[in-house]
Amino acid sequence: MKEAFQIISSLQSLISIIEYVGKSGDCGRYRDVFQRNVELLRRYGVAFPFAIEHFAAKRHHPCSVYLLSQNEWLM
Repeated sequence: MKEAFQIISSLQSLISIIEYVGKSGDCGRYRDVFQRNVELLRRYGVAFPFAIEHFAAKRHHPCSVYLLSQNEWLM
């Protein structure tokens, strides 16, 4: 149960940091916390292969899985 709690807490922390970095572009402020959570996930066998810099640059075209269909037969 402790492992599950730590994994979930680490993922929630990473989500918060990623959202902050995505809005502000400031990677330095939470870099240590980001790395600590990535390391904790690694110890429990959960790979998180991204660096904090991957989330700093804003995209001009957000990635979305929702597209308009090309015809009426696609679902």
